[in-house]
Amino acid sequence: MVGILLSCSSEDDQGETSNSGLTNLEISVTNKTTTSVVLSTTSDGGSNVTTEINYALSGTGNYQQTSSNTIEGLEKGTKYDMFFKRFSNGQEFVSPTISVTTLGFNLEAGTTFLATDVEVNHLYNLIASNGAEFGEFAQPINGYIIIENDSVPLLNVTTTPLTIDFEVGKNVRSILPTTTDENYVYDYPFEIGLFTKEAYTRITTNSQTNTRGRVRSAFSLNNHVPFISSSVLTDINTCINLNGTIGLLQPRGNFWLRDQGVSSISDFNKMDFYNVKVTNINDPSITRTFVNEEGVTVVDINLNCAAEGVATAREAVSGRQGFHDANILSVRLNRNFFIDGDYTLQFIAEDDNVSYFSNEFLVTLE
Repeated sequence: MVGILLSCSSEDDQGETSNSGLTNLEISVTNKTTTSVVLSTTSDGGSNVTTEINYALSGTGNYQQTSSNTIEGLEKGTKYDMFFKRFSNGQEFVSPTISVTTLGFNLEAGTTFLATDVEVNHLYNLIASNGAEFGEFAQPINGYIIIENDSVPLLNVTTTPLTIDFEVGKNVRSILPTTTDENYVYDYPFEIGLFTKEAYTRITTNSQTNTRGRVRSAFSLNNHVPFISSSVLTDINTCINLNGTIGLLQPRGNFWLRDQGVSSISDFNKMDFYNVKVTNINDPSITRTFVNEEGVTVVDINLNCAAEGVATAREAVSGRQGFHDANILSVRLNRNFFIDGDYTLQFIAEDDNVSYFSNEFLVTLE
């Protein structure tokens, strides 16, 4: 007994078993504001497709649905999880999930910032270069100073619809590079990392010219390492008194002020002490460290032949205290002790029991 089995199929049957699903579901953000997000949703294949957007506060899983790629009514500076579903021929296809954070404040694309140092190296004020309003900022607000790969927190950040104000603490000195004579950095640029609730914005600024006509970053910190750039031996003020011949040295450079240029805000930039050390190169035993005394003025040092000591004058930023260029130290010394020869000058500043040493600057007494 022989049985023969035949299998037949039609073209219609083959069509029913072909793949009618969706592939390559991709979701991305094309635009976002403080309260809305516009999504791009793409996929390959399928027919009779309908789309459903799902979004929820990040990590909650409490998803809401909409058929629009524009999601509105969101909270400022808030992170959301988003994905979409597509339905084709009774099948459901799900895209990957992405996390999206709305803006913490209004910020037009390409906006640049201008900065004003309300108090030198301490208080800063930022505005948009195009005059744009920021509106209301998502709260709370926190910020960081960023220098290369390091950062320190800002002490205070306050805002208005037009400004971002912040304070730089002395802790920023810990992340500023130390320097030598060859690579001293006059202004060290930095950026601000601003957190408005969960939103993060990295801020840089344009450049401007300071009061001495030197180009610097409008948003900059002076290097904390003191630096003597020049020195003048002022023979015209040499005079004779009971202590012998007195000479006047005037080293200039980048260092803090102490008793000149009082700030209208605070004495944040005041160091506790500053000293000038003078040492004979050939005979190091001929050395003396002059300590600035409270109440001793440049006039006292310049005109009082009976005095030995040091005081400061400032040229760079009128009416402000701070670390900046063209500060002048006036050092009056006894020329019977400091004989002719080559000497090094060194500026030493002390603040909160920490000492900051300048380069050793060469000067010749003759």
